[in-house]
Amino acid sequence: ACQCAKTSIALAVELGIPSLPKLIGQFLFEQLHPASPPTTSRLPPFTGCIKVFHLATATFVAPSDPSRIGSMWQEYIRAMPSWGRGPACYDRVFLSTDSTQEGMLGMDIAHIYCFVSFTHTDGQSFPCTLVHWFDHIDDVPDELTGMWMVSPPFLNDGSQNFAVIHINSIIQSAHILLIFGKEGVLPFINCHNSLGVCHGFYVNHFADHHTFELAS
Repeated sequence: ACQCAKTSIALAVELGIPSLPKLIGQFLFEQLHPASPPTTSRLPPFTGCIKVFHLATATFVAPSDPSRIGSMWQEYIRAMPSWGRGPACYDRVFLSTDSTQEGMLGMDIAHIYCFVSFTHTDGQSFPCTLVHWFDHIDDVPDELTGMWMVSPPFLNDGSQNFAVIHINSIIQSAHILLIFGKEGVLPFINCHNSLGVCHGFYVNHFADHHTFELAS
């Protein structure tokens, strides 16, 4: 079923992520006080309503696609609890995390869980998204395939490493491929559950021309 929560606490229950209200508080503090490191005791209270969205549109320049006006490209990024009346569909994205670095050294991969918008007490609106981070496995691409490798990290208590970030950090969608070992893939692993049971992925820069330029 689609999320219909109106508060961060209700959404945390629906998603099964108890830390969500705290994550929104951390995000809000970082937005309001970018020069100050967030601490639990200084997190601003969040008492307003939230709106949950299941689609976002990314618009960017794709120089490798001259067929479009000004080489502009637009794509949908999905966070759908059910896609086509079937399993859920939660896209992966490239996130800009370090503007001083080029290519993948300045980007991270994240798994989108939902898009949220809320208005703080001062009337300022914040469009954001809940993501599960992927860490770089190495500081260089895989020597054999030329693709960067990532893995989903976990915290000390075994929980997933979630964060709430501003949607302006999103560059475009990302396509990742399972890193296969020497053993065969277990029968129960499929395209709908592999992110939850597998631990290593290639960032597929062969998805299209623009992704090749972005992530090579």
